[in-house]
Amino acid sequence: MPKRDTFTITAVLERQDGPPVAIDDVLQALTDALEEIEVYIEDPDRDTESRFDTVGVTVVYPEDAPARM
Repeated sequence: MPKRDTFTITAVLERQDGPPVAIDDVLQALTDALEEIEVYIEDPDRDTESRFDTVGVTVVYPEDAPARM
């Protein structure tokens, strides 16, 4: 089985339009989007490609985050 690595991704979200929404809805949408990410790395020197699948997502936000954003 391939070795698994954990990466930390920091996302800064800014609402562009529309009314504020519940933070739980924002976190669920972000989690869903991250679960769908597929990463491909091409190695032009070897003419190969590696594919990485997302096997788990944990979204954490500060306790003092607003209830709506």
